Amino acid sequence: MTDLLSWRILDLDQPGLGMAREYLMKGLEDPDVQAYQEYMQDVALLLGADKDTVINDIKETIKFEIELAKISLPRLILNILMKIL
Repeated sequence: MTDLLSWRILDLDQPGLGMAREYLMKGLEDPDVQAYQEYMQDVALLLGADKDTVINDIKETIKFEIELAKISLPRLILNILMKIL
């Protein structure tokens, strides 16, 4: 009985992205993704980020989000799976 009390459970789910997966999948050249990038840069600057590095840092952050979007399930498929399970 005491063995059950020491179990750890790790529950993995879809990542929380800053904008919808469908937009991020269009890439950095998409106008919506560019607007998101500008917004993130503006917010970072308002919060005191370094002007010299904010553009590159935010671009790298969005690239990472795009990679997460690529390995995420589309919302429609996720909804279907949730109904089945």
